[in-house]
Amino acid sequence: MGIFRDPDIEKLRAKRDVKGLIKALKDEHVRWKAIEALRDIGESAVESLTHALENGDKDTRREVTRALGMIGDSNAVEPLIQALKDEDWHVRGEAAKALEEIGDVRVIEPLTQALDDENSFVQRAVKTALESIRAKKG
Repeated sequence: MGIFRDPDIEKLRAKRDVKGLIKALKDEHVRWKAIEALRDIGESAVESLTHALENGDKDTRREVTRALGMIGDSNAVEPLIQALKDEDWHVRGEAAKALEEIGDVRVIEPLTQALDDENSFVQRAVKTALESIRAKKG
């Protein structure tokens, strides 16, 4: 990423440059395009995304959480469960939404525990996720 221009997301997408796209998440001007590119790359981006979830700033963690939900790979479940405990309420709420998208029944207990979150946005996201997952389950 240069100082004077935004990263070329289409070029990074074409190269399937997950590392470059993860770096691009820090740039608010191209963040959403980078998320879409990572989603399109899919499962092969999950490991790098989960690493960024553990090490990124709060905006990056939020967007990574969103991307993991869009990809829907069950390999993201454990890192997303950990994200339910993130210090930032946006990240916690997006983690609940992402877990809902994945729909894995392993998340029912951690989501149930997250119903007590201090933030009402997170509480609503968790409640919606639980209702959705339970409805899919049976």
